[in-house]
Amino acid sequence: MLNILEKELENLVENEIGEKIEISLEKTPDLSFGDFGTSFCFKLAKKLKKPPQEIAEKFAERVKQIKFVKDAIAINGYLNIFLDRKKAFEYLAKWSKNQKNGVKIIIEHTAVNPNKAMHVGHLRNACLGDSLARLLKFCGYEVEVENYIDDTGVQVAATLLGFVGKENLEKINDENFLLSLKKKIEKIENNQRLDVYCWDLYAKVYQEYSEKELEKYLKVLLREIENPKSAFHSFAKWFAEKIAICHLETLKRIDIFFDFLPRESDIIALGFWEEVFELLKKSDDFVFEKEGKNKGCWVIKLSKHRAFSDMKEPDKVLMRSDGTLTYTAKDIAFHFWKFGLIKKDFYCRKLAGFDTWISESSPSKCRKIFGKAEKVVNVIDIRQRYAQDVVKYSLELLGYEKEARNLIHYGYEVVALSPKSMKELEKIDKSYVHMSGRKGIGVKAWDLIEALERKAFEEVEKRHRKLDEKEKKKIARAVSTAALRFYMVRQNVNKLLVFDFDEALRFEGDSGVYLLYSLVRAKNVLKRCTKKSKVKELTDEEWKLVKALLEFEKILEKAVNSLDLSMLADYALSLAKEFTEFYHTCKVAESEREDVRKAIIEAFIKVFSQLLWILGIPELEKI
Repeated sequence: MLNILEKELENLVENEIGEKIEISLEKTPDLSFGDFGTSFCFKLAKKLKKPPQEIAEKFAERVKQIKFVKDAIAINGYLNIFLDRKKAFEYLAKWSKNQKNGVKIIIEHTAVNPNKAMHVGHLRNACLGDSLARLLKFCGYEVEVENYIDDTGVQVAATLLGFVGKENLEKINDENFLLSLKKKIEKIENNQRLDVYCWDLYAKVYQEYSEKELEKYLKVLLREIENPKSAFHSFAKWFAEKIAICHLETLKRIDIFFDFLPRESDIIALGFWEEVFELLKKSDDFVFEKEGKNKGCWVIKLSKHRAFSDMKEPDKVLMRSDGTLTYTAKDIAFHFWKFGLIKKDFYCRKLAGFDTWISESSPSKCRKIFGKAEKVVNVIDIRQRYAQDVVKYSLELLGYEKEARNLIHYGYEVVALSPKSMKELEKIDKSYVHMSGRKGIGVKAWDLIEALERKAFEEVEKRHRKLDEKEKKKIARAVSTAALRFYMVRQNVNKLLVFDFDEALRFEGDSGVYLLYSLVRAKNVLKRCTKKSKVKELTDEEWKLVKALLEFEKILEKAVNSLDLSMLADYALSLAKEFTEFYHTCKVAESEREDVRKAIIEAFIKVFSQLLWILGIPELEKI
């Protein structure tokens, strides 16, 4: 409704001065000043050569004719509007979510190397990506959520070196040897989580081998992993899928799922790179180096581009002298597929146990339409900015400027645990520890989720001793999910996020649990009502909550345009606080105004439950 008012105001001003200006309505500090105000008269003062107050007074009379407006006044150059409360409430009561707009967006998030367990930093990526996808889906976009499986990278090769051993490198294409390794891995799975076992194995590899040795051994493994005809290629693919499933199981615990898992091995096997390679060779900025440190490599020259002008060595190797591809080369090919710019496509199959498809390279598998997006959002931490810029520039280089503009790197800062949480979970008594997979230092995502559920269960037991164990666990899971997911999205993505158990699990104040509690409380109020809900004139105490709910559409629009989830988190907290004030000042059940207050509670539940869904916070009937 506020968007409608802003458009009406913009049309009014355009008809008056012959020029369109952007007008934004903001909350007033006090109801006596109006419900919403705007400062556009200050913009017009210089153009019309009149004081802002005079302009505001002139427009105030005309604004009164706009739908939903009851009155308008000029105060110190600001134009403040009083809404018709009943009409505004009627609009809110009938409001429903946006219709589909036909625009397809791919959200790629998580994309954890499938070689060991996820850590706590990956959870921020997953929570941000999933809530972005939910936001865009809610606002009518066709959203495809992808999790890129980098199963041909150095990390996978390093973990597999731990299984193979340097003494067996000559056997990596021996079917009997690979079968014995498969049996060993399956035996490990029967006794513990494979991804956790590989967490320690990966660190052990970097401890046992010197940098020079490791480079030599990994080169051998990578060459075979990238060769679709190699038996070791198939083995690595099989292993990486097992680890990827471990990741999916971890994220399932906090209600995060994917539509499609594209595998890097299939990008290679299906010839995506070959097609893009031929396109790139048409550019003068993609060259084969005949001398220097990059001799024998195919390199993309970046020094001319503004994004790389301040770098000492901006050029990026895409194909090494031995014919293997860098991660960026495969990523470029992948993004040409995402935008539907190449003819090559994946085969795929449904992943057992999940409502998720995974890519394949075999024609014996089915085809399903993925990719071909108009916009792509990659949720990757800020340290990957250079690699993302190279992909964007590659699109520009070949004339795909629209696609380059629509490729968005959604960067975010890393995650740490508070000193207290670090000591409790990892027995590390330091203020901050930088996570390092090669050193085996970090907090596993599964362990963090387990710890949160345990703490939540302890609190649930205190509050609901008579509930059965199953119900307690259900509540504890929802509470821990609310705590974790809200904590991961509430803060600006440009800031380091320090996770603290106690703060996340607070039942009052700025936490996901408080939001969950607010919705449960509202549902309980509704259960005690007996009268039929009715929309009618509102008192000031009632209007404050309704007015706050009317901002939902405007906040949604801003969040979609900026992809700023912290804006939604802040709004959710402010809405919960408005409801708490309403709850304490306005008796609902068995009051004279039960009918209208019941309608207000219904409107709050409708808006608030949708807002919490976007943030990934599950609903409960009791807490």
